[in-house]
Amino acid sequence: MSSSRSKAGTRKTTSSINHDSPKYVQRSDAGRTVHGSKAAGTDGAHYAGFGLVNAIGTHMPGRPRSEESKQQLIRQLNSSSNMSVTTAYNNRTVHERQDARIASAYVNDQTLQGASTVARAARAYQSLSSMDQAQAEARALGNMRYHDPTTGGYPMVKNAYDRRLNL
Repeated sequence: MSSSRSKAGTRKTTSSINHDSPKYVQRSDAGRTVHGSKAAGTDGAHYAGFGLVNAIGTHMPGRPRSEESKQQLIRQLNSSSNMSVTTAYNNRTVHERQDARIASAYVNDQTLQGASTVARAARAYQSLSSMDQAQAEARALGNMRYHDPTTGGYPMVKNAYDRRLNL
């Protein structure tokens, strides 16, 4: 995948999701309390969204969640601790692009590239780690590696905050 910043070839997280998987969690607003304002051009944005969780979760080994577990996960994803208000452009374009890069790297077993993508992955990892129903996804995301250009090494996302990467 190119590290080009052009809008051509903008990727969507949905291209990495197996929608037919019994592990797929349907997007829902259940329990959601953070919303944007159409007049102000803002959105309620997830730190770890349904697309990223589904991209990781539908490609992980293991049994599917029960319906009750899926509903608990939906409420945890929509909790105020996993959401912020940001511009609609930032949520729908920038975050979606970053999540697509993270999902593609996970599905294709590649390292993450780019400081903003690593920062997004680290923030999603931090948020997922606090959710009872997303521990497997948090581990999978946290164990992903990224290229650190300052050292030339390949540390794990779960250590990104410890490495003081301006996250």
